[in-house]
Amino acid sequence: MHVDATENIDRFQVRWLFGCVGDALRQQIIAFWLQEGALPHADEAWRRAFEVACVLTEGEQEDLAGVCTVAICMDGNGRSYGFVRIFTRADSRVSLLSTWLDTKKQKIF
Repeated sequence: MHVDATENIDRFQVRWLFGCVGDALRQQIIAFWLQEGALPHADEAWRRAFEVACVLTEGEQEDLAGVCTVAICMDGNGRSYGFVRIFTRADSRVSLLSTWLDTKKQKIF
């Protein structure tokens, strides 16, 4: 889906959670990932649901449009490294959305 870079992205809201995801939202996120084909297996979706940093909602109904997870791991030498994963459903992908979300993230960190 190609969208003009000038499209208004004000219809999106970011809700920062950093691991504080209740059971109902966790189930919604898991269903979202599986339904959208972001993750093929429910067990992996369940595991990643505990790494949720924020959700992206869209419109007045606050429909789930995307999920961002973060994870910190250690390598064999005791050095830490991190993963940031963002999935946005296909019909909510717009130009500059990742840049906009990154700007919101930088204000938090």
